[in-house]
Amino acid sequence: KAENALTDIESLSVGRVSIGATPGIGIYLAPEWVQRFRARYPQLSVALHTGVTDQIVADVLARRLDIGFTEGELDDRQQGRLSSLVLDDVEQRVVVGAMHPLWDAGRVSLDDLHAQSFIMRQMHSQSRTWLERTLRQRGIEPHIGAEFDNLESIKRSLLMGQCIAVLPPYVVQSEVEQGTLRAIPVEGKPFTRSLQLIWQSTASLSPVTRAFLAELTPVYPALASMTPPVT
Repeated sequence: KAENALTDIESLSVGRVSIGATPGIGIYLAPEWVQRFRARYPQLSVALHTGVTDQIVADVLARRLDIGFTEGELDDRQQGRLSSLVLDDVEQRVVVGAMHPLWDAGRVSLDDLHAQSFIMRQMHSQSRTWLERTLRQRGIEPHIGAEFDNLESIKRSLLMGQCIAVLPPYVVQSEVEQGTLRAIPVEGKPFTRSLQLIWQSTASLSPVTRAFLAELTPVYPALASMTPPVT
C-alpha cells in the first residue's frame, strides 16, 4: 500500500490494468473508457476481458483481473469476498423494431407486456434469470420467442421481427439514433439494474488501476467516494 501511494503514475514508462466486464458493458461502454484512459496515459495499457457475471467474479477473486464491471447481482458468498460500488442505476427499456405494434408508443405499462413474445439471453445467464424473475413477480409469464447468447444477434432479430427485448439504453443507442430501433420507457421503471464496480476485498488497487478509475470519475461521480480515494 505504501509503494502504491508513492507511485507517480505520470512517471511510469510501462504499466497495465486488467479489467473484466459483462457483455453489455464490455461491448458498448468499456471501449470508450479505454480510449479515454489511453488518451491521458498513452504509455500504459488496458486488457479487457468480457464474460458473464460469474466468470468476472471468479477472475476478480482469483486476481486474474484487477477490477470488474458487472450488471449482475452478487450472491451472499460473493459479497463476503468482494468489495463493490454502484456506479449507476440503469433503467432498462422495452426495445422494438419498426414492424412491432408498440413502435409508436411513447411509454408502455406492464399490462402491455402480457402475451408479448420476448427475445432473451441464453438460459441460466444472470440477465435472463433476473428478467424472468422480475416479470413473474409482476404477474407476467413471459413467452420466449427466441434466445441468443449475443446482444448483436438480439438486435438484428428485433430489426427483422415482431418480438420485444428488455435492454439497457446504451446497448441500442446507435440504432435508436439511426431510427431503426425504439427504446420505450416502462411505467414505474420496473427493469432497473445497477452497474457496479467490483474488486477483491483484500487486494490493494495498483496505481494504474486507480488512474483508470480516476478517468471515469467525471462520468461516474460515485468513484470519488472510494476509500482510499481515487486520485
